[in-house]
Amino acid sequence: MSDTTLTSSESPSSASDQMEALRTGESSSDKDVKRLCRRCRYERCLEIGMKEEALHPKRDAIGSRRSNVNAHSKTSLTRRFCFRYTIIEHGLYTSQMPSHENVWFLSDRTCLIRDFIDIPEEIKRYLTTKIIEEQRLLLPLTTMLIVEVAQPLRRLKLRPIEVAALKILMLLKPTLLFESYKSIATSEDLHILYEVRNLVLRGLHAFYESIEEDEIERRIGDVLMLLGGIEVCAAQTLEEMHLLHVFNICNFDSETIDAVFGVPSKDDLPMTVDERDERLSSNSSLSIK
Repeated sequence: MSDTTLTSSESPSSASDQMEALRTGESSSDKDVKRLCRRCRYERCLEIGMKEEALHPKRDAIGSRRSNVNAHSKTSLTRRFCFRYTIIEHGLYTSQMPSHENVWFLSDRTCLIRDFIDIPEEIKRYLTTKIIEEQRLLLPLTTMLIVEVAQPLRRLKLRPIEVAALKILMLLKPTLLFESYKSIATSEDLHILYEVRNLVLRGLHAFYESIEEDEIERRIGDVLMLLGGIEVCAAQTLEEMHLLHVFNICNFDSETIDAVFGVPSKDDLPMTVDERDERLSSNSSLSIK
C-alpha cells in the first residue's frame, strides 16, 4: 500500500462519532486528526482563545431560516409581491437603456410599445400585424408602466442602496397582507412590520446624511412616491394577465396559473374595506425618528 493512503487514525470522523459527541459531550475522535467533528472543532476554537460571539456571527444575527407561515400564505405573499418586484426590475432595466419614451423593455430582450411611430428602427422591423394588435391590447398597461415607473426611475437615477430600500419597503407594504381575502397577519405582525419599515427609512435617511445629499426629505419623498406607481402598475398587470389568459393570447401552464392567479381556499373569508381600514388605523403610522 502506498504511503499516501490514509490510515485508520488519519481518516475523518464518521457521522456516528459526531452524533455521539453531541449526545454525550465527549468525542471518540483523535484530537490530533485534522478533520474533527463540529463539537471538537468548536472546543478547540475556545481553547485557543476565540470568543463564542465570534463563531457563526451571521447565523445568530439572521436567526432561524425556518418559517411558521403555512403553504397557502406563502403562495399568497409570493403572488402579491412577484409583480411588484418584476416591475421594479424591468423599470430599472428600461431606465438604463437608451432613452426611448415609448418603449418598456423586458429583461428577456422583448418590449412593450406605447406609440408605434416614434420607436427605434431595430424594433419596427420586427412588428407584424399580429404583434401590433397584441401590443394595442396592452396599451393602457404600457402607458402606465412608462409614466409611473420608467420615467421617474430615469429621472431619479437610484443608487443600489435606494433600490434595496425600495424593494424592502415594497415587500413590507401593509396592503400586501390585506388584498382580496382575509388577513394573513396578526396585529403583532403588523406592529413589527411598521417598526422594520421605520428602521429602513431611518437607515435611508442616515445614508443620505453620510453622502451629504441635498434636500434629503425631498429625495425620500421621491422614492416613496414610486411605491404608489408600482402598486397601481402591479394591479393593472394582474388584470392584463387575466385578459391574456381568458382570450388565449398567451399559454400558461397549471403551475403558473396557480402561482399568478391563484384560487382562494374555501376557508378564505372576504375582508371588507371598513375592516381593512380599521386594522390599518390601529397601527402606528410611518415616521422617521
